Amino acid sequence: MLTDSDEADIMNLSLSYTHKFILTVFLTLLVYGSGWFLRSEKFDSFTSLTGFGCVQNVICFSELNAHLMPAKAHVFSEGGYDGQFYYYTAASLYSGMSAAFDDRALRLSRIGYPLLSGWVFPLFGPEILIIWMTILPLIVHLAVTSVLLRREEVTFVPVIFYALNPFSFLSFLLNVSDGLALSFAVLGIIFWRKAAFSKTGGLDFSPGRTSFWSDRLLVRNLILSFLFASFSLLVKETMIAVPAGMLAKEIYLNLLRFYRRCPCLNFYGMIFWAAVCFPLALWWGFLGYDFAKTASHGVFPFSGIFVYFQTNGYGETAKTILLIVFVVSGIVFLRNLILQMTEGESGRMEYFFMGLAALLLAAIADGKEYWSNFANISRLFTPLVLPYLFIRFTFRLDQGALPLVFFLNSVLVLYVLKENI
Repeated sequence: MLTDSDEADIMNLSLSYTHKFILTVFLTLLVYGSGWFLRSEKFDSFTSLTGFGCVQNVICFSELNAHLMPAKAHVFSEGGYDGQFYYYTAASLYSGMSAAFDDRALRLSRIGYPLLSGWVFPLFGPEILIIWMTILPLIVHLAVTSVLLRREEVTFVPVIFYALNPFSFLSFLLNVSDGLALSFAVLGIIFWRKAAFSKTGGLDFSPGRTSFWSDRLLVRNLILSFLFASFSLLVKETMIAVPAGMLAKEIYLNLLRFYRRCPCLNFYGMIFWAAVCFPLALWWGFLGYDFAKTASHGVFPFSGIFVYFQTNGYGETAKTILLIVFVVSGIVFLRNLILQMTEGESGRMEYFFMGLAALLLAAIADGKEYWSNFANISRLFTPLVLPYLFIRFTFRLDQGALPLVFFLNSVLVLYVLKENI
């Protein structure tokens, strides 16, 4: 049986940082570049990634927003994809021009991606905006990958899994924000870990400790963690699984301390991760956006899954793979969480909570809107990538489950490539 050190060596593949970086960037650019080139060739235009659409005599957003689009943009006859609304938001945000939306509050609620890209439109025009919206998520994705490669607590194989995960790749091909949101969420966790495990005491607020605010490096890491984590929610709200997982751990630990009558209750982590959600709540309140009324969801957990597979069977390979990933991940996360609770450990418990929160998003998804559409349901799995980065699996079951999940996601990358070219 492998020891933890043996497993770590295998997962790191005994390569230097430079070799890991070159290999990871090469594979990522190969996959993403192939997807971009083949999709552009298929529709004879790089604008096809934006997903402009028009259904004549029903709704034609490409006509309503023609003043924001390139003159020869590719327009899909079946109505287009969500990516077009990110483009319309970005183009109108800094130009002062009006834009037509299917649901204005919904589209503006995901303001992060347009906020980072829209400034290009008034300076360089619509063609450059399309190019910038294509490469911006990839640049951030590669930057986060390079940061992960330098982190000792993250082994090489999970970094490859992050770099080539099918959910970020699909987001890239459809011009949607899920992959970008994941990148910022990962940065939020990285800087939180830097603060929590600081050599000067981290987040230990015991009475004997010197002033917290005098530790400038700790404060800087907390500020950066807050900015990245809260911004990830403004990019895509599905990243709520991240603060939910962190909050769940903090609440559990404080309940445990209270039960044991320990005078070491620590509410700082709870306050921090609750505060991460505040900018999103503030922005949604300003827009008057009601997520509960807008988002489609099942009557009860798993109802969407049951309805879809009872109606359509298991013939669609990609969705069946997603279901396998769902079940395997759920078993692994729940099993590890129970083991840590019964053994009195708390190390990396937050990632098991986070993984279960991510799975809950898919569990409550509506069968008609989400599970019947691979692009929609697969993007709800995006937050699931983050826990697999930081969890060290040591149990025999997990050592088999981890490669299975990575393999299935590799198959999904090929499926995404096939379906979008």
